[in-house]
Amino acid sequence: MKLVTIAQFDNNIDAHLLKSRIEDEEILCFLNDEHMMGVNPMLNFSLGGVRVKVREEDAVRAKEIMQEIELSHKTDDNDKIITCPNCGSKEFYHGFKSNKGTKGKVAIVIALFLSIFPFYNDSVNRCKNCDTEFY
Repeated sequence: MKLVTIAQFDNNIDAHLLKSRIEDEEILCFLNDEHMMGVNPMLNFSLGGVRVKVREEDAVRAKEIMQEIELSHKTDDNDKIITCPNCGSKEFYHGFKSNKGTKGKVAIVIALFLSIFPFYNDSVNRCKNCDTEFY
């Protein structure tokens, strides 16, 4: 059985969410390096994150499921569709890593001074139309 990688994530939670959605369609799914990421999250840079793998013959259907998830509108806790506060678009990147803001700038300066990877980034939504970042 040959396995192919269909997605990579920088955290276990998103990988498990996709895995459970794929397994709901009765497709065998595996996660690689999830335990290594749990032991040391900084290994994300060297390992390439948590990889979601499926059998080669199931890859097309698994990618269709991923596309369905991507095209579905995101909702908040009150089941209201999330829109961009600037242009009102419903299309945005969810979980976009950003260093904007005071904390991000301080982290970049410290990272440059100590020659390490930036240790702080915020997970935000980023509009695909106007590049506005919002929570």
